[in-house]
Amino acid sequence: MANPITSLKERVEVAKKMASNGLSREIAMYVLEDTECLRLGELHLIDGQEVLASHRSEMVLQAYEGEGFFVEIALGRVPGLLPNEVFGSPQEYLEDILQRSLYKTELFDGVLLTCSQLLRRGDRPLGPALGGWLAAYLNDEFHRPTVKGPNPNKNLFRNDTIGLAVGCLEEVGFPPTRNQVSEKTSACDYVSEALREVGSIALSYDAVARIYFANIKRN
Repeated sequence: MANPITSLKERVEVAKKMASNGLSREIAMYVLEDTECLRLGELHLIDGQEVLASHRSEMVLQAYEGEGFFVEIALGRVPGLLPNEVFGSPQEYLEDILQRSLYKTELFDGVLLTCSQLLRRGDRPLGPALGGWLAAYLNDEFHRPTVKGPNPNKNLFRNDTIGLAVGCLEEVGFPPTRNQVSEKTSACDYVSEALREVGSIALSYDAVARIYFANIKRN
């Protein structure tokens, strides 16, 4: 019996082999069926703000513990990945996060979530940095920052996932986009179809293409 596909990367590699005889809708949908990373069928159920807060909480926790991938990046130890500012220690990195949490909602939510998790665990003290931040918040010395107008992070997770899906099909060999008179066989076409069929999200080819180009520009 063949080994089960355990990652999106493996699924893309299998699709590449399948595509050696030509690209097809079936190959595209095979890739987009991934339920571990893409999870297109659940996108309409996922709260992007909660995902972002969880991501930021992991950053805070690693800075607090002094180790982890985010810390390695912040200290400039990951080749090819340099942050806007390289910190001299995890403590400096944590203090910078806490300072920016005063005006960045996603960081505020991440710090608060980390404090809650550590208090629930009860096996380690918050320490002066996190403890001081939480005490100041509870004493109303600052409040959760708010963003005027539409939340810019509302669809961030959804759009990142869509961009990833298009990128996977592009790696298999599908053109990411097409002109208006070409056959509807581009990666953006198939992602739009998959979102509609398995994810209950109605996004046209044009909408998916705009998300794809916006992700390229942002990254």
